[in-house]
Amino acid sequence: VAREPARPAMHPLNPYRDRRPDYRALSKLYPDELGPHVRDGAIDYTSADAARALTTVLLRNDFGVDWTMPQDRLCPPVPNRLNYICWLNELLALRAPTHEPEPVRGIDIGTGASLIYPVLGVSAMGWAFLATEIDEYSLQSARDIVERNGWQSRVDLRHVACKNASTQPLRAVLRDEDGNFDFVMTNPPFFASIDEISPNPHTACAASVAELVTPGGEVAFVSALIRDSLALGSRVRWCVCSTRPGANLR
Repeated sequence: VAREPARPAMHPLNPYRDRRPDYRALSKLYPDELGPHVRDGAIDYTSADAARALTTVLLRNDFGVDWTMPQDRLCPPVPNRLNYICWLNELLALRAPTHEPEPVRGIDIGTGASLIYPVLGVSAMGWAFLATEIDEYSLQSARDIVERNGWQSRVDLRHVACKNASTQPLRAVLRDEDGNFDFVMTNPPFFASIDEISPNPHTACAASVAELVTPGGEVAFVSALIRDSLALGSRVRWCVCSTRPGANLR
């Protein structure tokens, strides 16, 4: 059984910081979904089926979410993605308090077939999202998750033409009637070409090319996002992006 991947520094409010999932107990609660993938209380993280089953069970057990996704798209680890949500929530707490709490509205660029950030943002934080995606196949999966959970009023899904997604990731999707947003978040493709990718031997990666590669890599994508945020001014309060650790930051 492969070892559990190294975890990033966990936010103090992330419930998985001090409580790792009990795979043995979860496999007994969800024998059909997780049971086949647990051996001696551990999970094989190199198995895409096991990773998808674990995400399905954690979202159902810990957040009450009915979730599924295709086998040939990137399956996100829940503790890691929740960490991003927790750090973002801390940024949002810096805004000036108001007499009447205002609902939080955010944009998720490249939401993917898993819809993972809106799933966690809605279920854990009560936020609302505009979620964008260039891949129609992934977008249909995201629609299915929204419909399964009755989130039509909480998550607005929007297709973006591929030719505009990497050069104007924000301006290509926003409309005047959309109003203002508290944040935009994204976990963009990291690589400029398939040749740059080195598989992680400790984790499964059933991903499409569009989930891994973008013209110019993450540097070009983040640069375009910065330009868009400057052009949009106060329409978006915070702009946050997940990048490869240390790869292009200087």
